[in-house]
Amino acid sequence: MNMRKVKVDLIDPFKEEVTRTEVEQHNVTQIQKLIGCDCFCLGVRLDDHVVYVDDEGLFPGHAEQGDFKLGFMISLDGQKWSQLLFGRGLVEKGLPDGSSDDADIDYIVKFFRINRGLIR
Repeated sequence: MNMRKVKVDLIDPFKEEVTRTEVEQHNVTQIQKLIGCDCFCLGVRLDDHVVYVDDEGLFPGHAEQGDFKLGFMISLDGQKWSQLLFGRGLVEKGLPDGSSDDADIDYIVKFFRINRGLIR
């Protein structure tokens, strides 16, 4: 059975960039590979869109580069910001029937590098 591909945005704090890519609907393995984790969760909702993130992003060995934890915050309007999310994120449109569609929302991303010693 062929699954429909949807366009998603990959938020990468390691490269400090957002790129457009495609995944098959409901393909957990592809999402895990893009985010770079074994376990992911819904980090935040943006209207009818969802941002999936590494569920273990705060654990030691995850979302780290040298002495820093890497993450991002996301906002629709530049006024209300999400909590700080660690690791990569994946934005896709969530439909009421549980399926997904192409990400088609405008948002703002701020990248962060935080010294690991400040996170307890």
